[in-house]
Amino acid sequence: MRHVVLRVSFASAFTSLASASAAVIHVPADQPNLKAAIAAATSGDEILVADGTYLGPDNRGLSFGGKNLFLHSANGPAACIIDCESLDRAFLFQSGETDAAIVEGLTIRNGKPASLNGGAVLVNGGAATARPTLRKCVFQDNSAPNGGAVAVNGNSDPTIVDCQFIANKALPGGVNGFGGAISLNGVAVAADIVGCTFDSNSSVGGGAIHKNGLSQPTIDRCTFIKNSTTGNGGAVSLTSASFALVSNCAFYGNTSAGTGGGAMHMSASGSTSTVVNCIFSGNKANNTGLGGGVLITTGSTQLLNCTIAGNAAGAINLGGALAKLNGASCAVKNCILWGNFGNQIQSPGDPAIDVQYSIVQGGFGGVANLAFDPLLVDVNGADDVPGTPDDDLRVFGPSPAIDSGSNAAWTVALTTDFAGLPRFYDDLSVPNRGEGRSSIIDRGAYETQPNRPGCASGDIDCDGDVDATDLALLLGGWGTDDPDADLDGDGVVAASDLAVLLGAWTG
Repeated sequence: MRHVVLRVSFASAFTSLASASAAVIHVPADQPNLKAAIAAATSGDEILVADGTYLGPDNRGLSFGGKNLFLHSANGPAACIIDCESLDRAFLFQSGETDAAIVEGLTIRNGKPASLNGGAVLVNGGAATARPTLRKCVFQDNSAPNGGAVAVNGNSDPTIVDCQFIANKALPGGVNGFGGAISLNGVAVAADIVGCTFDSNSSVGGGAIHKNGLSQPTIDRCTFIKNSTTGNGGAVSLTSASFALVSNCAFYGNTSAGTGGGAMHMSASGSTSTVVNCIFSGNKANNTGLGGGVLITTGSTQLLNCTIAGNAAGAINLGGALAKLNGASCAVKNCILWGNFGNQIQSPGDPAIDVQYSIVQGGFGGVANLAFDPLLVDVNGADDVPGTPDDDLRVFGPSPAIDSGSNAAWTVALTTDFAGLPRFYDDLSVPNRGEGRSSIIDRGAYETQPNRPGCASGDIDCDGDVDATDLALLLGGWGTDDPDADLDGDGVVAASDLAVLLGAWTG
């Protein structure tokens, strides 16, 4: 599989050892509401919430008070809803909770606190770091001046994994309106945001995620769809000095109406950010915005093995894929920039930009760059609309991207590509044309592997199990002759292939 962030603490290990003696508190069978259940619980206890919609003051404004509790639904977020009725947020963590303080499997909607931050959840560490875990939750229609769904402030380091953020808003006004879904703000702030989906969130800066101050996020395996901002960074905005790693993420149809960065904006003097194994499709910087895919205004940013296709800036000469302003530093290595509107790369006022071993439509000066068609499978996807999740930015056939990148450029600790397949796969059907010893890395987010050995039936991504990732790949190839998704080999991806996959399902 793709890169996964794992964290183990002494607190969580202790909680596991103590679980045999922990109490299980049922809501509403044992306690009538969530506030009463939390008050009755001690660290290590489990709060099991029955199906239903939970309303009223005793089911919002909830604080664990430093307790490490496992609060979760009985049957998943579709069946268990906290409705904050636009009167408060759902949860506050500010008392040194560890990663064993877990909220799982809830839908939290209509959160709107009186204070500035965190429409649904506020993590605001004090003397001790707050490290809660939010897992498999749905955050929908929440709003706040900063962090429409979740705000992370102060001394905090949460893990947010396998969550959905839908139509949350960071409200404009004064210096506020940042992070339509998640806001990270201040010194000693970190976060691991893993496997999440951000759909139709909005703000005045960072449509889905906004980072400010010395915060240090890791954003991995996330999908950003149709997020928007009236400012910069339709999906993600990284500002102020720190380090950020964005890996294995997909950006579809996000928009910026400010200076630019249809998908991402980096304005972080003194910072170094890395964007690796990411795909950008159908993002747009509106009006006179720069950088349909990515805008870099200050700081240092590295784009490594990314594929940027079908994006558009506000005007033809403003960098359909990427724009960098004077004072910023940018390196683009092993990437594909193709089919974006107008100039692929624009660097007004400061033309120095380090592009190596990349494929750039129209060509670009630098080491070993190519201007040959990379043979992307289907930039617009089956629906013929760029910027939707069926866009297929893999390469096929004798693509010049295969085995032609620079192994030396791969300076990150990841071992897989966007699809979770091993990097440095040697395709024996094409000659090695890149830098390094065999196997030579491909250019772009995908490592082409047409002859993958040892993959079980239904295991499309060849990661050893048959799960939702394989299902998504099959549905992405529906109605086509995609050889990876055509599990029964009849020449078309259809219901018979779905039956094969479900029959091999491991989850």
